[in-house]
Amino acid sequence: MICMSARRLGRANPAAINLAAITALIALTGAIPSVPVIRPKATVLQMVGSGQNVWAVIQSGSQIALWSTPGPSRSWTHLGWPRGMDPVQLVRAYSDAWAVSIANQLYTTTNGGTTWAPVPLPRLLSAHPHWAQGLRAASIGSHTLALLAWGPEAAFQSAKLLWISPNNGHSWTRVAHSIAGPLGTTVAWWPKNTEATLPTSGDPEAFKLLGSHHGYLISTTAGGPFLWKTANAGRAWAPVSVRGLPRRQEDEGVMIDNTQWKNGIGWVAVASGEGPELIRLTQTTASIVALPLRLTHSVAAAMISATSGVVIGQAMGDWKLLTTTDSGKAWTSLKLDKRTLPSPGPVSQIYATPQRLWVVLTGQLYTGLLSNAKAWHTIKLP
Repeated sequence: MICMSARRLGRANPAAINLAAITALIALTGAIPSVPVIRPKATVLQMVGSGQNVWAVIQSGSQIALWSTPGPSRSWTHLGWPRGMDPVQLVRAYSDAWAVSIANQLYTTTNGGTTWAPVPLPRLLSAHPHWAQGLRAASIGSHTLALLAWGPEAAFQSAKLLWISPNNGHSWTRVAHSIAGPLGTTVAWWPKNTEATLPTSGDPEAFKLLGSHHGYLISTTAGGPFLWKTANAGRAWAPVSVRGLPRRQEDEGVMIDNTQWKNGIGWVAVASGEGPELIRLTQTTASIVALPLRLTHSVAAAMISATSGVVIGQAMGDWKLLTTTDSGKAWTSLKLDKRTLPSPGPVSQIYATPQRLWVVLTGQLYTGLLSNAKAWHTIKLP
C-alpha cells in the first residue's frame, strides 16, 4: 500500500534507484562493490602462561580457537586442536599440556599445542560417560596426571571419583571416592567395601597436587569447609581450618576467584561475607595473608616464585596492584590509571612473570609492567 502511494505521488522507488546505481557501477568498473563485513567481537575465555609465552582460548562469533603469543608486542600464532574440543580447562607443564573439553573428554599435546591427541579416560568413565558431568585435571611434572570426576548430583552435593596416572594417561588407578553412590542410591559400578574419603559437599573449583603426596581440593560450597588437603597422594582427604579466617566464615562458604601455584606454594583469593581474603597454602599450612589495604572486589592473585607474587583488585573505585617479594610480609602498592583497565570487572584470570602481569577482564586481555602504572595497554586479539 505504501509503495502504491509513492507511485501515485510520482516518487521514485528507492530499491530501484539502488539497483540501477549498482548495475551502473558494475558496468563501469567491471567489479562487484565490496560490502563491509562486521567481524564479531573476540573475547578471551581462558588464559594460561608458561614463561613469556601465553596461550589464550579466544571466541569470535561461534568460532573458538587456541592462540599463542610469545610476548605483548608480538603476533599471535594459531594452535590446532581437534574439531569440537573447545576446552573448559587447560593445564600446562613444561612443553606438555592437557585440556578438558566441554564434552568432558581429555586431550594432550607434547609439541607446544601444535597437535593434540585424545587421552583414554579410566574404564569406568568410558563405560558411563553420562555420569561424569565435570572433570578437573592436575599434573605433577610432565608425566603424572590426576583426574577428578564428579556428577550427576544436585548443586553442592556432588559424588566424586579420583584417579592417578603415572604415564600421561596410558593407565589409571582409582585412589579415592566420595559418598556410597550418586544421590545416595545403590549403583552397581560404584566402589564398594572401601572408605569414602573425598568430600561430598561442593563442586570442585580448583584441584592441585603438590609433589607426589600433598595436594589441595577447593570447592564452592555452603554449610561446610571449602578447603581439603591430602598427604598421601589423594587416598585420604581432610578439611583444613584456615588460620586467621573465622570459623563462621568458613562454614558460610566462599566463592573462589583465582588460584595460583608455584613451587609447591599456593595462593587462593576468596570472596566471603567479610570481603575478599588472600590465603597462602603450603604442604602443611593454610593461613591468611595480610594485605596493606582493603580490596573490595575483583580480587585475583598470581605467584611469580615461592616468595613473590602480585594481587590485583579494586579499592574505592580504583584499580590497585600489590606486589611482594617476601611471601606477603611487605607489599608495594601501585595505583593503575582508570584508562588502563576501564572496566570495573570481574577479573577472571591473571598470569604473572617477574616483570609483567597479564589480566583477563570481561573477556579482554590487558598487560603491563609491575613497576610502571603507565606501561599498560590492551592486547589486540587475533
